Amino acid sequence: MSEYYVYAYLRKSDDTPYYIGKGKNKRAWSKNHGRVTVPTDESKIVMLRENLSEIEAHNEERRLIHQYGRKDLGNGILLNLTDGGDGASGRVLTEDSIYKMSEKAKIANATGKTGFSMGHGSAAGSVGGKSKSVSKLNAALSNLEKASALGTKWMYDSTNDKYHRVKPNLIDEKIKMGWIFKHRPAWNKGLS
Repeated sequence: MSEYYVYAYLRKSDDTPYYIGKGKNKRAWSKNHGRVTVPTDESKIVMLRENLSEIEAHNEERRLIHQYGRKDLGNGILLNLTDGGDGASGRVLTEDSIYKMSEKAKIANATGKTGFSMGHGSAAGSVGGKSKSVSKLNAALSNLEKASALGTKWMYDSTNDKYHRVKPNLIDEKIKMGWIFKHRPAWNKGLS
């Protein structure tokens, strides 16, 4: 069945594409595109190919994303976070993104917020009939954001088999001691 299409969102300034997507029905006009802003001027939403099978749409989306390149990889002009043909499930996360998501989930679990989902859950609510403290969760998230702003990095000390968060001004010293940059696995309990 040929019900899919490939579309582009164009910049106001020069009509170059800033996002390439595939969809069917009203997908191109849907406001649910995460961090990508849907143009308010509908003339900036352009159908590039129509009446495609899903496989054809995946292939065309990949081809066009490759042609224009991705900003996050430094090789193009598009805001797409994947190479196309796979939707959000194909998004490749950085180690820092994975760490932040893991920390948010830990905070949510520690404060009793169940059903937590990255960027989609409600901050308020009750679980099992008991109201949970939103201020506790907000304070913990604020502390996580402050730590991230400091630019601390995970480093691994093989002499004692432990992972440590290291401030930028101490990184050179730790490298001289033989520490290496390494993302802490979620299962490791040897933290400092």
